[in-house]
Amino acid sequence: GLYARYNRAPSAYYNNTFHSNSTGYTNYAAYIFNTSSSYNTKLYNNIFSKSETRGTLIYNYRPAYADMDYNLYHAPGTGTMFYQGSPYYTTNSFEAWKSKTNKDNNSLFHNPGYTDAAAKNLLPVASNPDAWSVNGRGKHIATDSMDVQGNPRARPPQVGVPNLGAVEL
Repeated sequence: GLYARYNRAPSAYYNNTFHSNSTGYTNYAAYIFNTSSSYNTKLYNNIFSKSETRGTLIYNYRPAYADMDYNLYHAPGTGTMFYQGSPYYTTNSFEAWKSKTNKDNNSLFHNPGYTDAAAKNLLPVASNPDAWSVNGRGKHIATDSMDVQGNPRARPPQVGVPNLGAVEL
């Protein structure tokens, strides 16, 4: 998962895949702890997922100090999905999270169609119907031209739209 505590601004996480297979109560796909705007964290085009019902999908201490959009979230249907530390707020509803934080307006909550998350194979399978959730849903980011495997990301916008996560399908 992602652990971002008092990052130096500007901290940016673009096109990553963060997943937790942990079974403990204190596990997170992302833990973001910022207490002022000087630590503003940018999160775009990422996949955040977990396989277990225990733990928290996203812990964001103060969402006002994080720019989050064009991300994909996924977790089993129970347990805490979204946790805000200040002011305190938790929810299992992605729509409620978006409304409360005014973040993730272009993000989705859907299964990313991994090959085998339990075996740590987080490559989406293009033939899996769930993979539509990552394909062509990202935001163009000028400094992000290649995926983790060295494949080019769609640039410029006339060519297409980049995928979410670390890999272009």
